[in-house]
Amino acid sequence: MKTSLIKNINRVIKTLDGFLKFDDGTLIINPRFQKKIENGNGFAVGHRFEGVGTDESIYMYFENPINSGVKAYIISILVTSTAKAYIDIFRNNTVLNPGITLKPINLNFASNNTSKIHVEYGGTYSLGVRTLDDLNPGGVIATAIGWVSDVGESVVVNPGSNFVIKITNKSNVTEDIAIRIIWWEE
Repeated sequence: MKTSLIKNINRVIKTLDGFLKFDDGTLIINPRFQKKIENGNGFAVGHRFEGVGTDESIYMYFENPINSGVKAYIISILVTSTAKAYIDIFRNNTVLNPGITLKPINLNFASNNTSKIHVEYGGTYSLGVRTLDDLNPGGVIATAIGWVSDVGESVVVNPGSNFVIKITNKSNVTEDIAIRIIWWEE
């Protein structure tokens, strides 16, 4: 049994050789996303919020405009913080007052493709349906070295759809918080 399993694994690896490997032989773990990056369709955006006060909330708005012609496939939403913080994500929000626009970067340095997605922070929003409520741990050790929470979102954002990430500092002191979103478009 063990021998045939190893033979089958080796057969699959030989079949995929050159297809799911970099030139140095490293196996590509997420071949679909890697291919999107190579094609110039992988993007990221992030922002650091400094000096977030106790019980203060910060917001990041991510929208796929109705006329974009693409779907956005979210790979990851990362929250890095020195604070104990609440993480909430809301779908189908309304912008009451626009914020500061962030320009997504293409993850392929050689590509001139630009993202069709609109991302901003600092606006005022009428929040829609809460789809996630999570916690970024605090405490002495986490505060001393910081903490990263991956909220595990792998979703498709269709044209005309949006979400808001709301982070609330629940520490008793002013802290720094950063948000990074990684996705591809097609």
